[in-house]
Amino acid sequence: AHLESAQADDLLGIALLDTGRARDAVDRLEAALQKRPDDPDLLYYLGQAHGRLAKRLIDRLRATHPDSPRVDLVFGEAMAAAQNRQAAEKHFRAALSARPALRGVHYALGEMFLETGDYGKAETEFRAETQLAPGAADAAYKLGVVLLNVGRVTESISELKRASDLQPGMPETLVELGKALN
Repeated sequence: AHLESAQADDLLGIALLDTGRARDAVDRLEAALQKRPDDPDLLYYLGQAHGRLAKRLIDRLRATHPDSPRVDLVFGEAMAAAQNRQAAEKHFRAALSARPALRGVHYALGEMFLETGDYGKAETEFRAETQLAPGAADAAYKLGVVLLNVGRVTESISELKRASDLQPGMPETLVELGKALN
């Protein structure tokens, strides 16, 4: 109550986070961040609060729908982040097996293959993602990047232009498109 009356959103947000009220903490920390946008402590605590909310949602997903392809997607993303590509691919493939039209999974696989320089597999995955989500600028961009890396410049330009049309002004796309046109 004292922190509320003092309008100390930062301290109140931290206190709420410490008492397990992450949802309320996010609101207070966001308000404090409006006043001090580059404060490293606020950024840290806000990240912690969002992380706790995300963990709760993932735990709820796992508890209520343990066989959902989304659970495999979550595990795949976690394994990919931990650089355990073999386990990540296993979970991603399981998600696709259960729900072949699940958006984002081919993209995640493509990212993983792109990181390892396996352009053939990356192309296959990004192409599959662009078919599932034709309006996804990021998938078109990544496909364009892969095609440029393997020397298929004309196809690359086509995908990069499509990505630019879908999301105009995206700097990464414009840089890669410039490289391809050059």
